[in-house]
Amino acid sequence: WKGGQKGADTGIDGIVYLRTGRTKTDKAIIEVKGGETVGVDVVHKLKSVIERERALCGLLVALRSPSRQALTEAASAGFAEIDMGTGTARFPRIQVLSVEGLLAGTEHPRLPIIDSTVFKKAKREAKKTQGELSV
Repeated sequence: WKGGQKGADTGIDGIVYLRTGRTKTDKAIIEVKGGETVGVDVVHKLKSVIERERALCGLLVALRSPSRQALTEAASAGFAEIDMGTGTARFPRIQVLSVEGLLAGTEHPRLPIIDSTVFKKAKREAKKTQGELSV
């Protein structure tokens, strides 16, 4: 995020761009929490970041299991809906995922198609040859 530059925490650890229409792109905010507890306050902060950034939804990736109240708060955020042309796609506005579930393949974010055309191509690094080791 922001080329690895340090600065004030804006509540954004990553952004996923989503194709939500033929010519429309939205974004999903990613927030990662590695602390011992993931409570309601974390979900409140993510909600406010989603509103501030005018994002479609948010993904909260947690190292530890979130509290029941945090899951209830995430569910209370409702659903994001987009018209896919053939019907309406509906998915939770705030999704709480665990690192363990993501790595095990038992949890997956529910998002519309990821728009790979909005990513910039990385600059090619100059090739340098490795020198010989002297014995």
